[in-house]
Amino acid sequence: MNRYEVEGIAHDATLGRDILIVGMSHSWRETLDELAQALGTALATITRDNGNMRITTKTGGSIKFASGTPTSMRGRSADIVYIGDLVHLGDEALRVIAARTAGEIIGS
Repeated sequence: MNRYEVEGIAHDATLGRDILIVGMSHSWRETLDELAQALGTALATITRDNGNMRITTKTGGSIKFASGTPTSMRGRSADIVYIGDLVHLGDEALRVIAARTAGEIIGS
């Protein structure tokens, strides 16, 4: 993930938006650390247990991670879905943002 993506995702999370990062499982830990650093004082918690990695912000925003399979998207909801590593999700990504008034899907 490049610095523009990191800064943009961190900025949206500080605005209280929920973000789901899909794919990129080979570099999640590195990405998590980069996002935590970019959030600075807005960072509230980091969760790293059993493959469930998540960042929450003091403003109520969150950054969560999911594998690139369609089943990993089931039951999730987000304002922004960031799709990395040439993941093809089709309708599953649309279902994640369906309940949000201003949902976005962003690809790397």
